[in-house]
Amino acid sequence: MSSNTKKSVWRRMKNKGTISAVLASLVFLGLIFSAWMSLEKIMENSRNIVSAKSALANSKIQTEELENFRSKYPNYLPNFERINRAIVDPKNPLVFIEFLENSASENNVVLTISPLLFSKEPGLKALTAQILARGDFSDILSFLEKIENSRFLISVNSLIFEYAKESKFGGESAANTIQVNISANVLAR
Repeated sequence: MSSNTKKSVWRRMKNKGTISAVLASLVFLGLIFSAWMSLEKIMENSRNIVSAKSALANSKIQTEELENFRSKYPNYLPNFERINRAIVDPKNPLVFIEFLENSASENNVVLTISPLLFSKEPGLKALTAQILARGDFSDILSFLEKIENSRFLISVNSLIFEYAKESKFGGESAANTIQVNISANVLAR
């Protein structure tokens, strides 16, 4: 064989080797890419399974808590009813007004109630009451004690005591007659 033929065969073999090496490298890279993609899918599925297990565990806990609440609900019901009675219905505050009038009457106190207004404090659902009570000092204290111990949720904003200048029937008032200006918020629905 001539030297040109030997070189040509060598080139062909060299080219075939290069082509084979390139093809083998591409196949190897394809296998690595496929393996990497498979691992990514496996990791994503694993994350989804962990997330689903966590959601399932949370749902089981919530179900147990709900069942626990349902079993104890009859015990809580009297407290819920007390709370419901302690809150004034803003559409019909007559129950609260009647309570004030009855408490005043039982303690010989003359009462004037200004119209109830919605409180302007943000986040507070309440009716603001302006109350003027007049009577003997001990009667006023008994009246205030009844308000304090009432079933209603009341927050007193201001309480101003002063001697009454006139009696409830006109003319001079007795020496121990006082009047109290009360500004209070009553929790509303």
